[in-house]
Amino acid sequence: MLLITTSNGLQAVIRPTPLVSITCTPIKNKTGTLGSSYDIVLTGTILADEGSPFSTGLHHNNYNRPLGETISYGGGGDLPRLGSIFAKQNALRELFALEASRFEFAPANTPPIVFYPKLVSISFEEGVYVDLCRYTVNLRADSILKNNNQVYIDSSYAPDGYNVGNKTEIELIAEFGGLVEDFSETWSMEVDEGIGETRGDLGPHNPRTYRLTRNLTATGRDGFIPSGNAATSRLYGWLEARNFLKKSVIQNDSNGGYAKYPNHTLGVSLSDYVISLTGVYSATNHTRTENIDKTAGTFSITDTWLLTSGIAYENYNLSINASIDSPFISASINGTIKGLSVIPASGSLYNGITPSTGTPSPFDNAKTKYFEVSNNGTYGITSYIYKRACNAANTTLNSQPKSIALATNEFTGEITYNVEFDNRPTNFISGVLSESINVNDTYPGDVFAIIPVLGRTTGPVLQYIGGRTEYRRDVGIEILLDYTDVPYSSGRNPLLLSKPSLREPIRSQLNTLIKQLSPAYEPGVRKYFLNPPSESWTPKEGRYSINLSWTYELDH
Repeated sequence: MLLITTSNGLQAVIRPTPLVSITCTPIKNKTGTLGSSYDIVLTGTILADEGSPFSTGLHHNNYNRPLGETISYGGGGDLPRLGSIFAKQNALRELFALEASRFEFAPANTPPIVFYPKLVSISFEEGVYVDLCRYTVNLRADSILKNNNQVYIDSSYAPDGYNVGNKTEIELIAEFGGLVEDFSETWSMEVDEGIGETRGDLGPHNPRTYRLTRNLTATGRDGFIPSGNAATSRLYGWLEARNFLKKSVIQNDSNGGYAKYPNHTLGVSLSDYVISLTGVYSATNHTRTENIDKTAGTFSITDTWLLTSGIAYENYNLSINASIDSPFISASINGTIKGLSVIPASGSLYNGITPSTGTPSPFDNAKTKYFEVSNNGTYGITSYIYKRACNAANTTLNSQPKSIALATNEFTGEITYNVEFDNRPTNFISGVLSESINVNDTYPGDVFAIIPVLGRTTGPVLQYIGGRTEYRRDVGIEILLDYTDVPYSSGRNPLLLSKPSLREPIRSQLNTLIKQLSPAYEPGVRKYFLNPPSESWTPKEGRYSINLSWTYELDH
């Protein structure tokens, strides 16, 4: 017998009972079973004066044989048989058009078979429709259930070998995410030569990085979840596909791996065992995109990882410049450091909340890399950036940069730098940003008189009066300090007492330098005199200068 319970509570028994044909088509791909699809064909007969539905359009609601009707062949007050058959056709169409109906086959002495099908087609064969009309109904169901809504094994979309364990469809959907009719998982790896990695002063370390991409696509099945003797909620294809993929890419199972289905290890095998990146590269910068096609019932996820060997990658270009109007060779390095992240695409950091675990952000990793190559931002002879410049220039450069330009972008995790070195002499005074030393020697000249003569067209008369002028040396020293070295306390004394000529070790270094530049220790100097020196100190700029002048006499 066939008992149909509709979503609005109507119960209907079709009599004569139609012949039933059930075709099970397993849905499989290379990863395993996705369940089965059931094509159910009902082949029955409508009798004009017998069975259910009745000529009134109503349905018999139990397994007892319904009473017959008196239907004339025409004329009189009774409904003609043709009209009765048409009325029963309409009643069947309306019955099968109702969604979420529960179909129950109850063979004698056999547990019933339950399913919640979707109507594919219904057809009535042609005829004169006097005594009978034969019909065919094509239905499709996603699962065959027991009377208690537990699924049969061949209906389960659990992985091969999984023990269904008399579970209901609701329980299986909760465990495996969703009901799908198709699923694909593809992995690809491609070389990205636009991203460089460096290690210390060795320059380029790994000229190649790799992008690993996983594409997941599922096509969900729509239908209804049964509960008791009725379907309680509808399944939408795209939601089933989404929930199925969500289980496979996000939720972990009790074994510490991803969900039981599908197998997630293919990407690891691709990177480790085919291209042999084991132990060198790790996956960073995970991004995820999602696509939904509601009408097709599909949901797609694309995951992309960058396979690198460090916490940040660095690209830089280096140029050397030499000119005849400058005595120095300069080397410029323009670099970009982009921090990498091990935070997954669904990590809380990307939802605006910093993880409590202290996972570094991409900008944190960019700063770590920058401090590594720049000697914590102080450069100097141990700086990797300085060593790269010296190697390229093939000469020893001044370890103190001529200029530094730095830019940061915390949103993208990037730091860009532009550093220029040259081979100017090393500073004599330590701890200063720059220094300038000028020495001007004035040697003796003739002593003569200039006598103006009125009317003389060739100018005044020059008269040598005997003798020579003095020797003179002028020295100018200018230094520039880091302004952060200058105290800015209130009051007069702190600014004045911070003058370099009063602070060690600059005071001693200035004295040593002045002694070396003065004529006091030069051979042949008989006597010398220091003219009044002058100092200039601009504390808010850290700029200091001292000017000295000597007049001296040689011994012969």
